[in-house]
Amino acid sequence: MLQSGEKLCQVYDFLNTDYVYAGVILHDMCKILEMDSDEYGVVSDYTMEGKLLGHIIQGIKEIDSEGEKIGIVREKSVILQHMVLSHHYEPEFGSPKKPMTPEAELLHFLDIIDARMFDFEHSLEAIEPGQFTDKVWLLDNRNLYKLKGDS
Repeated sequence: MLQSGEKLCQVYDFLNTDYVYAGVILHDMCKILEMDSDEYGVVSDYTMEGKLLGHIIQGIKEIDSEGEKIGIVREKSVILQHMVLSHHYEPEFGSPKKPMTPEAELLHFLDIIDARMFDFEHSLEAIEPGQFTDKVWLLDNRNLYKLKGDS
């Protein structure tokens, strides 16, 4: 996501790269607090806080708390909180606000691109070139096609 964000900030040079980079780094930082895992990192369930608050709310609380500790300008803290708060875009996915800055909007799409490319890669690695996958639920029940090497 950082590499994609860096390239897109070159294309859209009006963006504040510091916020884009910080948003990428911070947006899912509290997922580790949201999920309960064993010593090998295998997630078995969500933590109590994860179930009741989720990583988005935990993340904005963390930014607010740490921002106050180090004394950053309030606007910076609020902008970073907004980026974390809005990166899922829709209320049904956990975001009570849609992005209201271009940096927050870009963060949302960087997150979507990253997740989708992971799902495509994972789905296509199990099939041979020239074949279609079964329907992939995470990708709107699409049958994906794996390109042949000489295409």
